[in-house]
Amino acid sequence: MPTARETACRALAVACAGLTLLPAAATAGKRQETIVRDDAALAGFDDGLRQRALGDLSDLGVDTVHHIVGWRAIAPDSESRHRPSFDATDPAAYPAAEWDRIDALVRGADARGIDVILAPAGPAPLWATGCDGDIDTEQPHVCKPSVAEFQRFVIALGRRYSGTYDDENGGVLPRVDRWSVWNEPNQGGWLQPQWERKRGMWSPTAGYRYRRLAEAAIRGLRKNGHGDDQIMIGETAPLGRATGARYKRSTAPLVFWRSVLCLDANGNRLRGKAALNLGCRHPRNIDADAIAHHPYTRGAARDPRTRRVARDEVTLAFHRRLRKVFDRGAALNRNQYRIDFYITEYGFQTDPPDKRVGVRPSLAAKWLNESNWMAYNNSRIKGFGNYEVYDERDVGAFQTGLRFRSGKAKPSYDAFRMPIWVVKHSSYTRVWGQVRPARQGDAVAIEYQVGRGGEWKHLETVAIDNSGRYIDVREDKRARKWRLVWHERGGAPRTSRAAFPERR
Repeated sequence: MPTARETACRALAVACAGLTLLPAAATAGKRQETIVRDDAALAGFDDGLRQRALGDLSDLGVDTVHHIVGWRAIAPDSESRHRPSFDATDPAAYPAAEWDRIDALVRGADARGIDVILAPAGPAPLWATGCDGDIDTEQPHVCKPSVAEFQRFVIALGRRYSGTYDDENGGVLPRVDRWSVWNEPNQGGWLQPQWERKRGMWSPTAGYRYRRLAEAAIRGLRKNGHGDDQIMIGETAPLGRATGARYKRSTAPLVFWRSVLCLDANGNRLRGKAALNLGCRHPRNIDADAIAHHPYTRGAARDPRTRRVARDEVTLAFHRRLRKVFDRGAALNRNQYRIDFYITEYGFQTDPPDKRVGVRPSLAAKWLNESNWMAYNNSRIKGFGNYEVYDERDVGAFQTGLRFRSGKAKPSYDAFRMPIWVVKHSSYTRVWGQVRPARQGDAVAIEYQVGRGGEWKHLETVAIDNSGRYIDVREDKRARKWRLVWHERGGAPRTSRAAFPERR
């Protein structure tokens, strides 16, 4: 009977001289989905860029691509105040050229075995908005979007990606069975008004409007061939604002979610005028399967463990605050019991190119791995996502890409593919990592460096033996630096970033 070492060597087809394989128990059994969003690269009009970005997703071991489907970009006559005469539930009634780029993303992802989450969202076409001079908004496309018209758009989207729809180019489109509703509805740039004065008090009415939009979208999908699909709500932003015009003053996520679920600040049933202002007389259970959230730090450029957030804000370090709100919601039959959470957007801005708020690329890579570790230790988080593959054209926009705009990889690229986090304890060192593209049985060597600039020494090799592609081991060795080396079958070894042990 062959030894464990011989069996591993045959399966991996790598040279195993001098390597010792740990037993399978050395790897963790958790599974956390890897998600990436990059609307411009993956669903723009540049097919060459799309193909390169899709290739990156395969190289990084990404499970799922997340895409915001802009209603205004697809709707006909979107700049007109007068609704065109068309069947808004029929995909064929929309301009075909606007569908083509999303079709290409869905087809490209399907060909590579990558799942897709589509998130229908604003801005809305002007003819489907309700702010007609009643508030002084400079963003009319996100002001009081029509619930009925949004539902019709979502139905069209569901029909197009039902798995049976023949597109204009003569082929059946792949099925999409995962959805998320809107994008950052607690931000004034995506939904207005955020606050309104009613019955002598200011109320966070964005939550009320979002609840109606989400319920309508969910009904539209459930009743039109997507009854068993996963539907997320939220895509909430992590921070609120305390200044600025009330109608566009972004709402802290916990305040927003309590208004969606008809809860007061203590997690009890909302009552009185506050309940009337938010349409909470007879609240229903929202038929959603999961909550999506974007737990960035301020400016996407601070340590993920920073404590400088307000009590109703939710960065990654305070993600459990969301769980408390939804556990209260479940107790009052407002949402599903033990609802899952997904981080569908995340990242750190770098300098270059953003000299105003960005951090050095190597620090962004470290913080990204620390965030991976933090999410791994939260049992309710089922997916971890990065925004984006490429930096954006506008330097003032988000520069959280895994690549610079030129295409050159940042340190975050390799760090995202192979996260590593090392924690020094009093009697041992814990080495945690993940190899996102790995296959079951791949070999991952743990190496260490004792002195500054010293040679890397091999400690041991573990075998990836679960779908989570993690390693999580305790070592007696003390070392200055640690790294992982992934022995990819049929390819050259790939190395993680070098990690200093943390005292946490």
